[in-house]
This record gives sequence, structure tokens and C-alpha cells, in this order.
Amino acid sequence: MITNQSLIIGSVVSIVLHVLIYAFRSPRLAPSSLHASHSAAQPTAQRLAAARPRWVSADELLGEHASIRSQLQPRVRCWADAVQSGGSSSRRGVVSSLDHRNCGVKSYAEALGVLGYSLQLHLGDVDAVRLVMLHTFDFGEAALDDDTCVQTLHAMGWIPCVAHPLRPPHPPHAARSRGRFTKLTLFNMLAFDRVLYVDADVLVRHAYGEIFGAELNASAPFAAVRQWSGGEWGETFDDAVLLVRPNASLFTDMYDSLMRKSDVAYDAESSFQGFLAAYAAARGLVWHELPWTVAANVAIAEQAPALWRSREADISAVHFAGAVKPFLPASHGAPSAAAAPLYAWYAECERDMLAARAARTVAEGVAPPRAPPPPPAFQYLAPKAARAEQANAGGTTLVTCFFHLAANKHSAKKYHDWMSLMLTLKDAVVIFTDRATWAEIGPTVHAARAAALGRTAVVFTSIAETRYARKYGVARFGHAARWRAPLLLLWMAKTEFLAHVAEANPFESHDFFWVDIGSYREGKKLGCDAAKDPYCYTGRHFIAPSMRSTLSHTRLLIAIRGHAMTGALFGGTRDAVQRWQLRFPRCVDQLVRSSGVVVGDDQHYYKVCCYRLHDTCEVLKAMSVRDNGNWNTWFFLQPYLSGAVNASSVDRDLP
Repeated sequence: MITNQSLIIGSVVSIVLHVLIYAFRSPRLAPSSLHASHSAAQPTAQRLAAARPRWVSADELLGEHASIRSQLQPRVRCWADAVQSGGSSSRRGVVSSLDHRNCGVKSYAEALGVLGYSLQLHLGDVDAVRLVMLHTFDFGEAALDDDTCVQTLHAMGWIPCVAHPLRPPHPPHAARSRGRFTKLTLFNMLAFDRVLYVDADVLVRHAYGEIFGAELNASAPFAAVRQWSGGEWGETFDDAVLLVRPNASLFTDMYDSLMRKSDVAYDAESSFQGFLAAYAAARGLVWHELPWTVAANVAIAEQAPALWRSREADISAVHFAGAVKPFLPASHGAPSAAAAPLYAWYAECERDMLAARAARTVAEGVAPPRAPPPPPAFQYLAPKAARAEQANAGGTTLVTCFFHLAANKHSAKKYHDWMSLMLTLKDAVVIFTDRATWAEIGPTVHAARAAALGRTAVVFTSIAETRYARKYGVARFGHAARWRAPLLLLWMAKTEFLAHVAEANPFESHDFFWVDIGSYREGKKLGCDAAKDPYCYTGRHFIAPSMRSTLSHTRLLIAIRGHAMTGALFGGTRDAVQRWQLRFPRCVDQLVRSSGVVVGDDQHYYKVCCYRLHDTCEVLKAMSVRDNGNWNTWFFLQPYLSGAVNASSVDRDLP
């Protein structure tokens, strides 16, 4: 048992050096020399403070060697608290990765939990440091400030690190493929003799430690399984599982080839895998082929069941390639009959992980993670049988609210007229209200939703229970706005209500849109024929089938009218809504702190935060649709998503 405080601090610094993914290109930068520089004559308090930076990087540890900092690319920082409490002096590293925009999405974070648990079970006696790389396009800002994300990953046994984005001159068209170039850093992890990279959609089932024994050398610097594609073995490898032998000169040449020289032609849409294959061929390198059973693609079970059955007992890990992931909601698709047992394996491992986590909490007295807010209690307007008959799986859920307030902008009669139009849409609808208001609007809702009660739910709540009411109340509003504070707080709660519904997903929808209950007031009235008139919205779906494919999977859709955001309608896929809600409240809090008051105008916050959080928000320019003024540009998403507008004529993704 170590009791000397200096040795403890020295060990911490040594651990940090082992997990920092940097090219220490000079042999003078041995971990021992840096260890000594931090544990020498400094007073104890100063050494403790130096050993506990929140994020640690080579820039902070190099000291006198600052002249080589500019050579350290790509930059990486690791969370110091996780390094101190969970580090290891092992010369082996296990790495996975996560798009930072997915970090707040429960399903993706839990996937890393299952992967980490399965690795812990099956690495056996192999001691390895586990890192997770958060690749992001806003390095140094949102990624480093997200305490919830890094603490969640740390609780799962990972050391969170943030990678500087690599933007090669010829990036892939698909945004989700661009972050995969972060894998280049594997060859730069010089603190390790071997680095095993494992995608988050892999499940380890049997002994996995032997994979570190694969023969790697200067001519064969990495190992992988052969790619399975189109029902047969391909000519190249699959980078879902990679064993890498880090090498400074190799990394330098790879980095220069990708980022500066562009002297290797590769298929950009294949992302890092395509580059690595082309680079190896151009430099006369080979890759060591691992048995396919260490990363068995589920497609083999579907396309070559006899081959799968012949080796099933030897399969040590399953790669859930493709769109249907075992950790995503059912609305993303269901596995085939041949693959279903493999998804059952995943579910069993997840249950075991949760049980082990609960047992550890009890046995060790570990404080459980802070519980999220309870999901809203949905009051359905039809029995379960009727809901099954009117299922909305894969469709759209519209979220709205109505409260009788003295500060409401229009009369109660107008709102009743408008809601009777909006509620004729065929999509699922969730209404937030209070019981007093429901007593008045309930009959209107039942009448308008008569053909779709099985796709309708009500959530009873109060404005006082919303996030901004709890956090700021009325006192933080300017004097001129205080009399309208309840209405302003309600406007600011729109994204909160939308995110609650997206998380619970009561109707198994694919996308979720906030729609002001009074926003359907223009265009044709009740009784028009939606099948013949594209400007008629009575009885039609909010999103036309032809427009569904235009939705971004990662960014909230909203429109701008002149200089103001149109906060009456916005939304997107479940993942897009959750990413937005993860960061929007923090953006609002920063704006309130800087001004000292709550502005109260939700459009102001949407506009500023959309531009600050550009990777979570896609902005359309509202345009006039009809000369007779039947469409109000404040509600531009109505005609746009219904297909009444030529989508190619609309300015998208405004700066």
C-alpha cells in the first residue's frame, strides 16, 4: 500500500502520460522525466493542484519542450479525473469512439456501457487501459464542457478523451463518416505497445485477450478481419475491430499523406477504412488477417447461415453492422429472423450489466448516478386496443400545448377554432396542459381527433414545473416582461416538452415536431380535399412521404423569417431532438448569465443558439408561398413539409 503522497502524485502523472494520445516524437520525452518534473521540490498543495486539471493534454505537461507543441497533431485531451481514478500502467490500450453529438443520446451511451462490460468480462487476465474518443467538430468548446457526458462514460469504466477533428482535403459526403478519420490517432498512441480499437456496435462474447498476440511488425502494422460484403468475402478489411502497432514515423507519414500531400488516391466515401487500405497498398504494407470470428458481421448469419453455424461456438465477438442496431429504438427497424438470436445475446448482456451495476451500488455504497427527470405521465384518449389499431410506428408525433393565461395573445375562441384545424392532422399528437384548461378544451380535442384518438395523448403539468420556471422564476425577467412571465416561460418550455416526448416515444415515431396549437390558421379551412389540393391540410399528414428523406438525422429543423426564428414549428428525428435538448439549455443559461435577465422571447434564444450550435440546428429561409397570402411565413414549415413548396428552391443550412 502506497502511503507516500509524492509517489501518489507521481503515479497520477505517469498514468496521464500513458493515456494521452500524442506523438512524443523526441526520445527525451520519456514518462519518467515528466514524472520527475512534477514530483520534485514543489510544495504538496501545488503538486496536488497540478495533478488535478480537469482536462489534461501534452501542452500542459511538456513544459520546457514547448517548442515541439506545434508538431503534435491531431490534438487529444483526456479527462483528468477519470485518468486519476481509473488509470493503469498497462502497455495495452482498448479504444472505442463516439460522435460527441450522440453522447447525450441514451441509446448510444448505453452501447458503450455494454461494450465496456463485455470487454471487462472477456479480456481475462489482460490488463488494458480503456479510452473512448469523442470526435467532434467543435473541439475545445462544447465537448470539453459537457460534464454529463464524460461522467456517464467514466461511470461505465471508460476514460473519456476528446479528439481534435481531422478534416482531410477530400472528406466523405456523409457527415457521419467524417468523424471516422479520428481512428488515425490509433497509430499515434505511443504510450502503448498495442492498441485494440473496437466499434461501439460490437458485443464481445468469449475470450478476447488473445487478440493482442497477433503478429504485427513494421511491414504489417495493423490487423483486422476480412470484410464481408454482398454475401461474400471482400478484398479488403473491416475496420470495426483493429489491432494497431503504434509507430511515430508511420503516423507522421500517414498524417502527411492524408492531410498535406494527398498522394494516395482513395474512395472518400469509404472514409478512414478506404484511406488506410489505399495507403497500405501504396506503401507496400500488408495487414495481418484476424479470424472473422473475432468480429463476426451479423450479415453472415443472414446471408451464409451454414458458415455461421459451423463456427458459432468460436465466435468471440459480434459486429452489429448495418442500420438495425440492438441499442436503438424499435422504430429504427427490426432484425431478421436469422439475426434475432444475436440481438437476444445483446439484450442478455445488457441485463447482466445493469444487474451488476445495481449490485455494485449496494455492495460498495457507490452513489447511483443522478436520476433523470421522471418521464411525463401520458393520459391516452383511447384504450390499448384502439391504439394498436391506429399505430403510428415510424411516423411523426406532433407536440403542442395550451394553457389558459391572462397574457395569451389571442382570445379563447380563436384558439379553439385554430386547434380544431391543427388537430385534424393524421399524425400522433401529444398535448401538454393543466386539468383546469383541459376541462374546457377536452370536448374540442375529442371532436377534432375522433378518427385518431388512438394516436392522441395528454400530459397534465403546470408551468411552474418546467425547467426555466424552476431555475429562474419571475424575478429574472425584466420589469416590462414580468406581467407576461407565465406565457414567456411556456414559450421557453417548448423544447423541453418536445424532448420529453421524443425520449418516451409513446407512439414509436421516427420524428417529432413542435407545433403551436394556434399555428394552423391560414390556407383552406375544414372540408377541403387534401388529395386534390396541396394547400389543404385537413386530414393530411404533417410531413409528406417525399419530404421525410430530407430530414437530417442529427440536426433540428427550424425556419427563419427575416431576422427572427419562427418558433411556432420546429423538430426533427428523435436523435436530432435529443442532441438539441442536450445543449440548448446550457446555451440559454450562458445567455442569461451574460445579460443578467431572461429575455423571455424564445425566438431570440433559438436564433442565437442555432448559430452557436450550428451542428445541431438546420435553418431554412422562410419564403412567401402564395400571392393571395393564404400562407403566413411565420408558419413556413407547414407548406414546406407538406410538399406544397419546391424544396430545391429553399435556402437551407443558412450560416
